[in-house]
Amino acid sequence: MGIHGLVQLEDYDQFAGPKMIERIKNKVRALQHLHVAHINSTCSGGGVAELLNSLTLLMNNSGIKTGWRIIHGGPDFFSITKKMHNALQGGKINLSARKRLIYEEVIHENAVRNHLEHHNGDTLMALLNAHDKASEFVLPSQSQGRQWTVVLDSKEASPGTRVVQKDGGKAFTLEARSLAIISCEWRNTL
Repeated sequence: MGIHGLVQLEDYDQFAGPKMIERIKNKVRALQHLHVAHINSTCSGGGVAELLNSLTLLMNNSGIKTGWRIIHGGPDFFSITKKMHNALQGGKINLSARKRLIYEEVIHENAVRNHLEHHNGDTLMALLNAHDKASEFVLPSQSQGRQWTVVLDSKEASPGTRVVQKDGGKAFTLEARSLAIISCEWRNTL
């Protein structure tokens, strides 16, 4: 345990082994210049809140500036996110133009409220695949002149070995049981 009893990466040595802890530390170094903001709909109850309660402290203690924000929205917004959640679990989804507008407006309001709307001109997205098979994610479309680049992929032996650049709307394959952080940076198309 670290200062004030906060968990450190080394506390997981007995479970993951020293080689894995060193591998994680190498990946952390690639992210230390970033500020990661976890966004969740609640600060207590549910698996995500329980996970973020300790994960945000561990990330900060590991050298990654990390925050935890609670998303604000009305009942219409949260009924839409529940439908999205169910769709990710294999359910069907049909979002009308009105529902998409509600969703986009609330997301924009929260981005402004949390100072996430234009951080250094880049947009970061974390993709998590907890399944035992590779999954494809369709990357969000961005304005002209922007493309997605892999910043970190947990399946890489060392950070930065897989440089993938894709335009929005294209599929990105994420290996089984892995995490990728991708960035959408401005590129000059002139």
